[in-house]
Amino acid sequence: TIERSFKGDYIGYRENFPLKAMIERNGKEKLVFGDRVNKYDRRMTAQRRIFIMTDRAVYIIAIEKNMDKDKVARQKKPWIYVEKRRIEHNRLK
Repeated sequence: TIERSFKGDYIGYRENFPLKAMIERNGKEKLVFGDRVNKYDRRMTAQRRIFIMTDRAVYIIAIEKNMDKDKVARQKKPWIYVEKRRIEHNRLK
C-alpha cells in the first residue's frame, strides 16, 4: 500500500486565479477540500464539475466551453467556470 497524506487541495486552488476569484466573491473563505468530479446525465454523458468545500459553503462549479463571439478571447480562454450551486453549511442535511 502507498501511504498518502491527505492534503485536501486536488485542483491546484492556490494557482487557479479565476476559480479563486469566483469563490472570493462571497467573502474571504478558506478551502477545506477541492477535487474534480464527473456528473452523468440521463443519457450517461459525462459533464466535468469541480467540487469545492470551504469553511462556509459547498460549491459545485461547471467547466464549460467558452462560446464568446471574439475568436481571440476564445483562444486565450477556451474553458470557463460557471457556478452551478452554492450551499451553505447550515442548509445541508
